[in-house]
Parts: sequence; C-alpha cells; structure tokens
Amino acid sequence: SIIEEFVNKKVEWTTNIRIAGIGGKWHDGSDLTDSIMLASLNGATKEVTLLSIPRDLYVSYGEKSGAWRINTLYDLGKRDKVGIKYLADKVREITGQQIDQYIVIDFSGFKQVIDILWGVSVDVPEDLIDREYPDNNWGYMTFSVKKGLQIFDGETALKYARSRHSTSDFDRSNRQQLILKAIKEKATDLGYITSPEKIADLYNAVISHLD
Repeated sequence: SIIEEFVNKKVEWTTNIRIAGIGGKWHDGSDLTDSIMLASLNGATKEVTLLSIPRDLYVSYGEKSGAWRINTLYDLGKRDKVGIKYLADKVREITGQQIDQYIVIDFSGFKQVIDILWGVSVDVPEDLIDREYPDNNWGYMTFSVKKGLQIFDGETALKYARSRHSTSDFDRSNRQQLILKAIKEKATDLGYITSPEKIADLYNAVISHLD
C-alpha cells in the first residue's frame, strides 16, 4: 500500500525504510546483516534516496554492553526477542532519521526477486576480481565480472553485491545500490511498480524469505 500511494501521488509524505540483507538458512552467521541501507521516500518530489551503512561500522551497543560491528545487532535482537529494535535504534542514532518501516531479506529471497524479473542489467563501472569469494563449503572460489553492461541472474547479482575481499566496503555498498536501482528499472519496465497485483505476486513468491 505504501508503494501504491507513493507511485500514484496520493500523498506528500516522507517515509524512511530500513533495508537489510542477511544470509538466512544454510549460511554461517545467518542473521548477520550483510548489507544495511536506509531508503527515504519523498512523497513531494517522488524521489528515493539511498544511504548505505558499512556492515563493519564499529558502534557502541547501547542497551547491550560493549561495542562491536553494527552487523551483529539484528542477530542480537532476534536472540533477545526484540527483532529489529537494536539495529533500528542504532541506524536512527547514526542518521538522525526516524525509522518508519523495515524489511529484511535473505540471500535466497534476493536471488528469487531477480530471477522472477528474468535478470537485471547493471552497468559495471570497473573490472572486479575476487579470488576469495566464499563457496559455502568452508573454502573459496574466484568470482570475476568485466567492466560494462552486464546481465545478472540472481546468483551472479548476489556475488556482485557480496564480494568484498578485493575492494573496500564503500565500493561494496555502491555495488549494492547499483543492483537495487537495476531491480527498480527492470520492475518498472515489466510493469511491476504500477501494478498492485504484480507486486503482490512478487511478494508472495519470496514471503518466506522476508521479515
């Protein structure tokens, strides 16, 4: 309903949505947030602003003792049965922005979204070679992508978004934003953005991978 109101210009509000990606089942640290973003939807200008927060940002744990990386706060919240609270409070503290909504999606759900859209087009700004990409079998594999326009399926898009050993965390955040924009453009081209029915179909397909 939020997306429908936003697209159809029925309201002129601003809402902030905290977006996070986690490994999910069959991954080490299944509830560690591999990516953290704040999406701000401006109802007056019809613009969406994305702010990425590095997963390795070192923060005080506030209600919890000590300090460590921000990417463990969602996991701690799940264990303490408060869900998103610790991470949402920290993002609010860092950005000064109210968190109105949130969505957490695991790797499988992320891949499914892209595969349902028949892949996404990403203009890769530079060659990427990561010789230490995890192979989910306690080892590593080489992942590489050439500069230029590429068509990514879900699996390749996930690797492009997660790769981190050959570049900085800031480069990684930029790649994640590129993929989100590519998803938006492909969903728009296929009529998903303006169709509540298609959005519902997409949502229902990945609902088991969402919080």
